Amino acid sequence: MNNDNDYDEKTTNRFVSGSAQYEDCIPLMLENGVDVLIYAGDADFILNWMGNEAWVRDMEWVGKDDFNSRKESDFVYRNENGVGTVGGVGRDFKLDKEAGRLTFLRVLEAGHLAPKDQPVAMLEMINRFTKREAIIEKEKF
Repeated sequence: MNNDNDYDEKTTNRFVSGSAQYEDCIPLMLENGVDVLIYAGDADFILNWMGNEAWVRDMEWVGKDDFNSRKESDFVYRNENGVGTVGGVGRDFKLDKEAGRLTFLRVLEAGHLAPKDQPVAMLEMINRFTKREAIIEKEKF
């Protein structure tokens, strides 16, 4: 008989977030200089931000402790009127100049389709990501 509570941790993580299937390749990508951005809307009930943050924080990689020790910071962008606006909270971490940057961002007031819900904030997030700029924090080196 199958008990509904008989799930191992990996099965549960993958149920909570389909993105967790990439947990095995992301450390190699970061080590080889590829930036990685994981984001989720705070009102997303399909791939919720709590499950995504949990697997990102639990992922084994060389920068895990440093990433996890970072305080969450605001993702600030300029809205349509040029006013600085908090569009999310999260953390960035880049081990060194050669490594990729890992960013986790919880997008505020956004559901599963965050770019539809927060188009200006998401455009700024993507612009920073494609320019290889820190989305949340600036590098210290």
